[in-house]
Amino acid sequence: MKFGEVVKYREYEYVYLMETTETAYLAKIHNKEYSEKLILLQKKVFTEGSRRMAYIQASPRWAFMELSTKEFKDRVAYYGLPAFNLEDVMDVIADLDKEDKKRLKRAIEIDPGVAKELREHVSNIELEESQS
Repeated sequence: MKFGEVVKYREYEYVYLMETTETAYLAKIHNKEYSEKLILLQKKVFTEGSRRMAYIQASPRWAFMELSTKEFKDRVAYYGLPAFNLEDVMDVIADLDKEDKKRLKRAIEIDPGVAKELREHVSNIELEESQS
């Protein structure tokens, strides 16, 4: 599997990020209704302007980005707690477009609330220009 491919695990869709020998890192794609609530809450919290803003933004709670890939438009990919046991089987069902892959990669690289191992690995991923 490659960074940005969308997999189905049980009844949910996830974006594949990376894997180690024991763990797979995935970003859960939430449904439109829940995604809308997350986006509205994030906008409210991030515009209140408190002294604790950097601390609040570093929380894994806000580790998501809105997708623009046609099949997943208006939904968010949550990458805050992405570790899964590799014994579980997943099927690739789609692929994020090039722009979403770039944006997701950048979001993970700069988010201090994300596991250091994931940030370091994702920053080393070379995205192919020919990817969708």
